[in-house]
Amino acid sequence: MIGFGTSRRLAAIALLLALAVASSCSEKITSAGEQRIDLEIWTSLAASGQAAQASRFVLTVTGPGIMEPVVAELDLAGGLLTGSVVVPAGPDRVFRIDAYDEAGTLLYSGQTITDVLGGSELRLDIELVPRVPMIKLSPVYLETIQGDLLAMKISVYNIPDAGALHVLLASYRSVGESYLDTGPGNALIDAAICHFSEGKKSFDEGGLLARQGKVYDELLGSLVKHPYFQKQPPKSLDKETFGKAFFAKLIKDNPGLTSANTVATMTQFTVRTIEMGIIEFLLQNDISYEEIIVSGGGARNIAIVESLRHYFPKLSLNAADDYPIMGRAKEAALYAFLANETIMGNPGNLPSATGAKAPTILGSITPGLTAL
Repeated sequence: MIGFGTSRRLAAIALLLALAVASSCSEKITSAGEQRIDLEIWTSLAASGQAAQASRFVLTVTGPGIMEPVVAELDLAGGLLTGSVVVPAGPDRVFRIDAYDEAGTLLYSGQTITDVLGGSELRLDIELVPRVPMIKLSPVYLETIQGDLLAMKISVYNIPDAGALHVLLASYRSVGESYLDTGPGNALIDAAICHFSEGKKSFDEGGLLARQGKVYDELLGSLVKHPYFQKQPPKSLDKETFGKAFFAKLIKDNPGLTSANTVATMTQFTVRTIEMGIIEFLLQNDISYEEIIVSGGGARNIAIVESLRHYFPKLSLNAADDYPIMGRAKEAALYAFLANETIMGNPGNLPSATGAKAPTILGSITPGLTAL
């Protein structure tokens, strides 16, 4: 699956800590080697609507010479975290903030390291990164006029194998989205590996075999002429279109194909279909893309990744795991989301993506022995 984005940084929360050393008239008596620090921390948790989730904020300070960690509770009010803490002066002080919900679950954490010197003012930047599964959009709501370019930051945390994100832009007038399956993905590569290994292998690990072979140009040319690639979005593929039967017919119609060359050809077919989909249906729009995010098995196939870098030298190419976006739970998360939409009475399909006639509540709910 391929996702696109215009933001490369996945920082969830940016905090500014204004640390002011109190004067000698402070009510808190400290030794010469300690500094009483009054904290006033601006946090985007409140601005983004996430503050309601976190009810307890704990600051912990550690470092060389600090025998016991210095711990302080911080209060959140009006978008500010406030509190006081006595910190021994010295180098390499680690300031860590942990944010918990009412049940004691750690939601966010972040830290930074700095020196604490007497008579100085410290300005620290701390990123509070989610420690639970979370998808964050910024901005969630934006007023604009026709012709404006919109920039949206999407951050995904701790959701294994979230292979693709589809953003729905909605207003009271319209709902729009562009979606398409570009092509076979790894299906034909895997079919070729299974065929030539007589079932002993199921995929081309690291794209090694593809890199050893040469592309059958004539075969590749015929594959990209498949009628599916002439259709306009919205369009999607089922697994049979380029499945085992398709590959079996390909082998029958082209006797004498070798393993490495066939795998190289199927790999380039995958890359070419991605290239065609991006260029024909995305880059021709007025939206300026900066990044391609690859996930699934293709992200670990060096032959695919190198070819995509060749075709799109001006776009940053990154793996979903870089963010981190873990892939093994994406279907479970999707089914949970769709189930929630059905329970809430919301449509679970996107006609603009699937070509359905209208939004529809999906599935059915069958109560057990007791009513819901």
